Amino acid sequence: MIRKINLLTAVLLLTAVSVFGQKNSSGGLNFSIWKNVSTQKNLPGRKAYLNLGVLTHVNELRGLSFNIIGSRAYGNVYGLQTSGFLNQAAMNAYGLQLAGISNITAGDFSGIGLAGFVNLMVGESKGITVAGLSNINGYSHSGLNIAGLVNVTGYKGTGIDLAGLGNVSAVEHRGLMIGGFTNVTGESIYGIQIAGLTNINGKDMHGVQISPFNVTVGGKGLQLGLVNYHGGDDFKGFQMGLVNVNPSTKVQWMIYGGSSTKVNTAARFKNDLFYTILGVGSHYLDFGDKFSGSLFYRAGLG
Repeated sequence: MIRKINLLTAVLLLTAVSVFGQKNSSGGLNFSIWKNVSTQKNLPGRKAYLNLGVLTHVNELRGLSFNIIGSRAYGNVYGLQTSGFLNQAAMNAYGLQLAGISNITAGDFSGIGLAGFVNLMVGESKGITVAGLSNINGYSHSGLNIAGLVNVTGYKGTGIDLAGLGNVSAVEHRGLMIGGFTNVTGESIYGIQIAGLTNINGKDMHGVQISPFNVTVGGKGLQLGLVNYHGGDDFKGFQMGLVNVNPSTKVQWMIYGGSSTKVNTAARFKNDLFYTILGVGSHYLDFGDKFSGSLFYRAGLG
């Protein structure tokens, strides 16, 4: 009787272990040549912990994956995913992705993504992404974005965006944006924008804008550039530039003569505290003489 009970107990234990193993199946070490050509079948629930291959398709990666062409995970990625061309995660990715061309995550990304051309994250991105061409965040990003051409965020960004051409946040950015050509936020910037040509905010600015041309609607802070513009009455800050324009700016055209330049025409931009004058003039009244002209700029209080 005791032997029968022990035998029954052993059978039940083996059955439980077998069922548990099926629910938590592991692919272990996998060698993959192509899709469905591998040492381990790509079964639902199976997890690959070490993968070596050419073009790999796994259900879920929990560990390391090294591939010559590409790697695709139908579920989540936890760990290191590296490929000569393309890495894909159909759900979320946590860890380090290295690709010669592109890293694509259909869900959220957390970690470090390095790509020769493009990093694409459909959901939230947290960490560091570096791409030779572009980083595209479908929803939001927190951390550091570095791109040779452009960084694009579909909703809002927090942290540092560096791009050779420009940075674009559809709604807002909190932190630092440095673009070789332009920085654009659809609504607001909370922090610092530095650009080679222009900074543009669709709603308001809270911080500092530095570029030849700065544009915002409202907010508070400092605009530093050649031409500064704010389009709202609720702007509380300071504009420093050759030309500072806002809705209360009075633009006055002037024609006058002088002892140095005989004929002059200029535009005066008068604000509440400061005014600036940009103009051109000529030293001669007789076109029979050699013609010369001058450009001048003045600024003052009043």
